[in-house]
Amino acid sequence: MSTYQFGHVSWAARAGAKKRTSRRENSMTTRDIGWSAQDIASEAMRIEGHCEHVESPEPPRVLYGVDALEAAEQASAWGDQATTTSKGKQRALQRNAPVMACGVVSWPRERIDEWPAYRDATVEALKQKYGDRLRSVVEHLDERHPHLHFYAVPRPGEDFGVVHEGYAASREARKTPENKIRTAFRDAMKGWQDWLHAAVGQPFGLERIGPARERRERDEQLRLRAIEDAQKSATAAREAAARAEALLDEAERDRQAALAMRAEYEQGLLLLDQQQAELAGQLREVNKERRALERQQGELDERDRQRMAELDAIAASLKDERAEVKEARKQAVIAGRAQGIQQAATTKIATKIGVALGVVRESLGETAAERELREQVERDKAEKARMARALAEAQAEADRRVQAERERADRERADWMQRAEGWERRERELMDLYADADERAKAGVRRGIRLDE
Repeated sequence: MSTYQFGHVSWAARAGAKKRTSRRENSMTTRDIGWSAQDIASEAMRIEGHCEHVESPEPPRVLYGVDALEAAEQASAWGDQATTTSKGKQRALQRNAPVMACGVVSWPRERIDEWPAYRDATVEALKQKYGDRLRSVVEHLDERHPHLHFYAVPRPGEDFGVVHEGYAASREARKTPENKIRTAFRDAMKGWQDWLHAAVGQPFGLERIGPARERRERDEQLRLRAIEDAQKSATAAREAAARAEALLDEAERDRQAALAMRAEYEQGLLLLDQQQAELAGQLREVNKERRALERQQGELDERDRQRMAELDAIAASLKDERAEVKEARKQAVIAGRAQGIQQAATTKIATKIGVALGVVRESLGETAAERELREQVERDKAEKARMARALAEAQAEADRRVQAERERADRERADWMQRAEGWERRERELMDLYADADERAKAGVRRGIRLDE
């Protein structure tokens, strides 16, 4: 695809031309016929109120010299100087006389990668052509094609024609009998285009002359433009519908994944309920065993109390018998009874001692049995403590597992709810896309119908 150079240079005065009211596209519009140098500079610097034609204005970049507003002030200062007429008289320059040359050089957007090199080469060419008369070069990237604005102002005492070939040629043509001002202006500007092409257009592969513009009647031109806009709107609507379809497909896949996740989540809840039921059964068995151990411990404690009471009674009986033997021995010594009496007493004492020894032996036998009983009781207590610890550990493990399952279920529930909210937001976005695409398509159809009528 061939690309063509685009360059243009005009001029601006300190004051714009008068306003004109005209009918345009079924509406009355009041606009300035020409902008002043200050208006042009404000548009270049993206001053609010001067760049409504730009959808999303961005700050301009000054590539050379001062900014456009400062260049406009310098041009106004140049215009304030007095000029010498052909009769040698001094007079002020008129407010609508040109004071600043304003040019534009653009580059095709489809070759944006080459723009920096073309931009820098163009700035150098402008510097060589205008010298210190070139006051400012500004870059714009926020419109359809990247482009430069440049501004040139004559030196003090110079004529404006030094910065604008067309103006100089038309002034010279006024002095000739033919007075072919338009022809002279057009030829001079062709020369400027030839210079631009030789300086930067040809080295960068740009065509000097593009295709001739097709001339159409205004109504036909408006109709074709409206059809083109409707086609663009329809294309945008189809693209939006395609994006909406893709988003719907993705949303459906997410919904299926969410349903699978929800089924898995519900299955996990069922498994958790089963585990909780099993743990509850185990807890019931443990509690049953604990109650049995508590009953057995109570029986052992009762038997222990009975044995201790019997031992206390035997000990009291032995104490009484010892007191009687001691008293008998004392009486025998004091009375001085005969050997027979002493023998009888000895026999009696021996008998009682034998009886006491029997009792002691029986008591000692009970003590061994009681020791065995006590050892059994200790073993039972140790077993009971072990079972209590096992019960506590089982209870703690069951609580831990139940808590972990609950936390996991809460996390899965929160994730599922978040996904559900995401699906709802996406559905709303898709509905908005569908509505926008449908409205744009209807607008295109209505516009086409009005044009056909």
